[in-house]
Formats: sequence, C-alpha cells, structure tokens
Amino acid sequence: MNRFILVAATILLSSCATAHQERSATQGAVIGGAAGAIIGAQSDQIVEGAIIGGVLGGLAGAI
Repeated sequence: MNRFILVAATILLSSCATAHQERSATQGAVIGGAAGAIIGAQSDQIVEGAIIGGVLGGLAGAI
C-alpha cells in the first residue's frame, strides 16, 4: 500500500511538468521523494519521508 501511494504521487507529480521551471520542480520532487522514502524506510516511515522529501525537493527545484 505504501509503495502504491509513493508510485501514484510520483506519477501525478511528473505529469504536471510542462515548462522548464515546472520540469525542474518535478525532477526535484521525484528525487526528493525517492530520497525521503529511502531515509524514511530506516525509521519505518516510508510514506512520511517520501512526502516530506517530495515537497522539499519540489520547492528546491522550483527556485
């Protein structure tokens, strides 16, 4: 279930990319989400880590 949510969030975020800034934000969100999931897996909080990583990565990519 957790992996399904992560994959669904990744697909939804990546489908929003149209221009350069949005593409950078999407790439940041995907990379951040993956990193957050990996880090969160070590503390048994994969989904929370992926969400936080995705949000922070998206913000960093948009700047």
